[in-house]
Amino acid sequence: MSVCESCPWGLRARVKSIAVSMMGLFFRRLLMPLSALNAVPNGGCRYSGDYHDGKAVYYYDDSSDGRIYNGSFRFSRKYYVLPQGKVVETAIGCFAGDMKEGEWRFSKKSRDVKSVLTVEYAAGLRSGCYSYRSVCSSRAFVSGGSDILLRMRVENNHPVDAVECVFDYGRLTGGYDSEGRPDGSWTLVPVKKGGTKTYYEVWEHGECRSSYAYDNSTGRKVEARQSMPELVAGIVRRECLSLEKIMFKGAYKFVF
Repeated sequence: MSVCESCPWGLRARVKSIAVSMMGLFFRRLLMPLSALNAVPNGGCRYSGDYHDGKAVYYYDDSSDGRIYNGSFRFSRKYYVLPQGKVVETAIGCFAGDMKEGEWRFSKKSRDVKSVLTVEYAAGLRSGCYSYRSVCSSRAFVSGGSDILLRMRVENNHPVDAVECVFDYGRLTGGYDSEGRPDGSWTLVPVKKGGTKTYYEVWEHGECRSSYAYDNSTGRKVEARQSMPELVAGIVRRECLSLEKIMFKGAYKFVF
C-alpha cells in the first residue's frame, strides 16, 4: 500500500506543530500570483469581482451555453457567526473545461479552528492525494474540539490503498481495495493520556472478518464493534466535504 509522502506524523504535540507550520505555508501560497499555481492554460477572458457571497478571480471562455471555466480560480469570503466571530473561507485551484483539474486547496479559519483540505482532481474526479488538517485552539479543546489529521489516496472518486488518521483518541491506520472497500488490517492505537485499549479489525473487500480490542493495562482481549472505516467516512463527510462545498463546482459526488 502507498500513502502520500508529504504528511508527517507523530504524537499530539508534534502533530499540532506540523499542522500549524503547514497552515502558515498554505496562507503564504495564497499570496502568490495565480500564474505560479496555474497548471492549466488560462481562458481568453478574466473575471475579478463579486462571486456568490464572496470575491473571485478566474479565467474562462465564452460559449453558446455560457462561460466555460478554464485556468486559475481563486475564491474567498468572510462572514460572522456566534460564538466563533469572523470566519474566512478560501478555495484555490484550476479548472479545465469547467471541471476541477490538478491540486485544489480549501481552507476555513475562525477564532478557534483552522482547517485546510488539499485534493487532487482529474477531470472533476478526485484522483491522487486527499489530505485534511484541522487545528483547534485551547479554547476549542475545552469545549470538546480536537485536532484532526487525515491522509489517504483516492482514485476515480473513491479511496484506495492506505489511510492514516490522527484524532482525539488516537492514531488509526487501515486500507482500501481498488474499488474503495475496506480491506486488510485496521488498527487504532491510543495517544490520548489515559487511553489503554488498542483496537483491531480485519477486513476483506468490504466484509469485516474480526473486530476486537486489547486492553494494555490488563492484558485482556475482548470483542469490539466494527467501526474504524465508519470513523474515517464520518470525518470525510463532516469535515472534508463541508470544505469542498466552499467551491463545489466542477466535481463529481465523492463515493464514500
